[in-house]
Amino acid sequence: MHRPPLQGPPANPIVRLLMLVGGIIVLAASLFVGAIMFLVILGLAIMMSVVFMIRVWWIRRRLMRAWQAQQQNQPPPGGQGPRRGSIIEGEYEIERERTREE
Repeated sequence: MHRPPLQGPPANPIVRLLMLVGGIIVLAASLFVGAIMFLVILGLAIMMSVVFMIRVWWIRRRLMRAWQAQQQNQPPPGGQGPRRGSIIEGEYEIERERTREE
């Protein structure tokens, strides 16, 4: 069978009307789906940026507290060991050296 090549729009007005209505429906549906996808991606981007900004704020806050504590010569919050340059007091005894035979 030989198919005729595609030609212009159909001559039947009912078919033309159905094609027009179908085209409008497909166009509206694609615009709607595109808008929904855009809003979903935009919402995810906003949520990720908010989480990132909160994390940056939290780290900055901790660094500022540690810096202020260091400036005031106080240990930073959380008890992270002795300060640099602090003195540890204690007593000791010198024992005699042991030989291998003992």
